[in-house]
Amino acid sequence: MKKLFFILFLFIFSGCAEKQAEYFNELKCETEKCIEEKNGFFWAKKNKIENEKECDINFSHSFFNGCKIFTQQKKEEEVIETSSSSADEKEWITVKYRKNGKINISGENFQKLETPDSTVKNAWYDEIENLLLIQLNSTIYQYCEVPKEIWENLSKNNRAYDIYKKNIRGRFDCREFGEVVY
Repeated sequence: MKKLFFILFLFIFSGCAEKQAEYFNELKCETEKCIEEKNGFFWAKKNKIENEKECDINFSHSFFNGCKIFTQQKKEEEVIETSSSSADEKEWITVKYRKNGKINISGENFQKLETPDSTVKNAWYDEIENLLLIQLNSTIYQYCEVPKEIWENLSKNNRAYDIYKKNIRGRFDCREFGEVVY
């Protein structure tokens, strides 16, 4: 019996047991640095920080970076909000980790998310290229070679973020599949 407890103890505390990873800024957050960045981000959000100069308040470098990430995303969010006055205007969005940064989503090949939620603010899908663009809070990410079935499930479900976590996050990386060129 002692051997069983000892083996179980070793299994749990040696790192063999799978630990639940937290995510911050779409990356696994397991280090102290990442946790500090996450704290800085949420501090900036809570205090409604508008400019990264307001972040420099004698905290750690990682905390400052988290605050800075918040201000950058806030700026990107302002760019995302478009004011199209006619149907003929092109609607460009800025996509994180994209080589040229922008995509015109006003083309007829993009379908738009029907039911956003509190985290998935918007999403667009190009059925021809199997490209998914998804806006999580204020940042838009791209996912390549996403099957149509996943898009259909995401677009018709009122819990889009749950679908994203289960079926998309960590998969369909455009750096692996090759970025779609428009």
